[in-house]
Amino acid sequence: MIVGIDHAEISVNDFETTVSFYKKLGFTQNSVFEQDGQIVQIQMSSGSVNLDLVKAPEGEKPKLEHLAFLVDDVDHTVTELKQLDVTIVLEPVTSERSGRKLAAFKDIDGILH
Repeated sequence: MIVGIDHAEISVNDFETTVSFYKKLGFTQNSVFEQDGQIVQIQMSSGSVNLDLVKAPEGEKPKLEHLAFLVDDVDHTVTELKQLDVTIVLEPVTSERSGRKLAAFKDIDGILH
């Protein structure tokens, strides 16, 4: 089932300030994704810790958007989670951006994983 943590996605107010902060902590900027000429995501890492930074919606406070787990088999894990009555919010699908298979569920407090 779950074998590790893949990344944490954090919404931010200002990409430049946030990237500068995490660089001070030893993170490296790996990728920048744009849409319609605007930055929509920046990926950073330090050792085995991976962060995805996304723009916080106007008027909203930055927050942890989700915590992504690594699993040994996405389809099998989703089947097991359903048997445990876990709420699946995204059935297994292959990401167009990364080419990786992913799915999503909410924990008992409604936090997205």
